[in-house]
Amino acid sequence: MANRNRVGREFHHDYDIVIGPVADDDMARLFGLYDMKIIDLEAVVAGLIYKDLNSQYFFATERALDYLVKL
Repeated sequence: MANRNRVGREFHHDYDIVIGPVADDDMARLFGLYDMKIIDLEAVVAGLIYKDLNSQYFFATERALDYLVKL
């Protein structure tokens, strides 16, 4: 949530690579409702449990990019 709502270019983690589900419109709505304090974290987790999601890979640093190889 902190990275999604951030201002500027700083990240709220120190990881080189982050792998996780792609946030579709349903997930964005859940996060928005949580951010507005309409639902609690338990409701967010319950809404995410039954999702069939694709993964995304975020290469946050130059070090992470050094591991990529063109095939």
